[in-house]
Amino acid sequence: MKLINQVLSGVIVLLSVAWCQLVDEYVDINCEYRRIGSVCDCQYSPELMKLPLLTGNHRSIEVYNCEHLMIPADSLNDLAQLNILKFENITELKIYEYSFNSTGNRPSIRIEFNNCSIPSLPEHFFKGRLDEIIIRNSNISHIRMFALTGLYGEITNFKIINSIIGQVDTQAFRKLSIEHLEIAHTTFLRNTVSKTFYDCHIKNIFIENSRFSMLMSNAFDVKEVERFQIIDSSFGFIESEAFIFDIADRAIFQNNTVEMMHRNAFKGIKMNTNVPRLRTGNVYFEFHNNHINFIHPVDDMSFGPSIQLQLSKLYFRDPQNCDSVNRIYETKFFNDNAHAIFVRLENEDENFNSISYLSERCRDDSKWFLYLLIATAVIVFLAILIPAICCYLRYRRKKHLDIIMPEPRTYRQTQIVMQIENTGLMKTDF
Repeated sequence: MKLINQVLSGVIVLLSVAWCQLVDEYVDINCEYRRIGSVCDCQYSPELMKLPLLTGNHRSIEVYNCEHLMIPADSLNDLAQLNILKFENITELKIYEYSFNSTGNRPSIRIEFNNCSIPSLPEHFFKGRLDEIIIRNSNISHIRMFALTGLYGEITNFKIINSIIGQVDTQAFRKLSIEHLEIAHTTFLRNTVSKTFYDCHIKNIFIENSRFSMLMSNAFDVKEVERFQIIDSSFGFIESEAFIFDIADRAIFQNNTVEMMHRNAFKGIKMNTNVPRLRTGNVYFEFHNNHINFIHPVDDMSFGPSIQLQLSKLYFRDPQNCDSVNRIYETKFFNDNAHAIFVRLENEDENFNSISYLSERCRDDSKWFLYLLIATAVIVFLAILIPAICCYLRYRRKKHLDIIMPEPRTYRQTQIVMQIENTGLMKTDF
């Protein structure tokens, strides 16, 4: 045990030395105090720079135009009045655990990243009260587990706008209370794993014109949602129960494209029975003008209980044949919404028709096919039967005509035979 403690102490010392050497490689940015805070401008210097340990009554810090910038841990410790933190035009922004540590009796902070490239948002990169976090025109390669978790109070706005997000670990956003979550014009390059948002309370969720490679089961585990809206977005694959919500008002999924979707993708969206209804006694799921290439398995679609589905113009791009159309028409979801669901038959290009129309058409085609099959069978039967009958009749006729002819004899021979027969003689000699 003593040896283990010594080894751990040695590792800690080595890490501390390495950290100090790393920090020493960076030089402080030159910051100027203006009115209520400091403005720091790297002027695109190629040097490795870091945010200095500022003190005083700064209410805002703005950092601009850096090639390489590091935010050391506990950089905000001596800034008790800080409530605005902005980074803009940073080619490489390195953030570490507790880089933004603002605990204690301090005001909520608004953090904005604009046109920044961030290799990693580590666990607990922010600690304290967070009013807003805005990520705009930026690239984040990796958001690690517990990046944002256990914050004090409620986040008013969490926005990711026109950005590219790489890997997001499970529980990257955990136990958060958010008034408004907005994701717009953003691409998620890697799978959105289970529990990306876990045990969170988010009042409004708005996703617009964004691209998700895959939403895994339980990717969004959120409580007490009033309004949930996804529009003009695309998804590679949505797994079963990717959204675990209890909705108080309304859910909207509109003008979206899905490459592949599990039939229970939205089954986890349910009505919140613990709050009074905001408009009526029902919670509505508006499912309008969506394109889905393929449903797995293609036997039905399920939605959460107590949710009133309002569906129009649902297009399935994967071509179907009449057998599959007739099969899925028998399922409850497709039958109940047959006039609002559109598919296309094989070998018919982009001509979409409603399930109800195609079902009737396929049944008619099946009848005509049956009639044609019966007619063909009758013709083949007659084609076999008639020649057989003709051959049989010809055979019977030939049999009747086959008379046994006597051996040819002369008149004299015939008389002798008759005489012998009359006299009972059985032997002749010619």
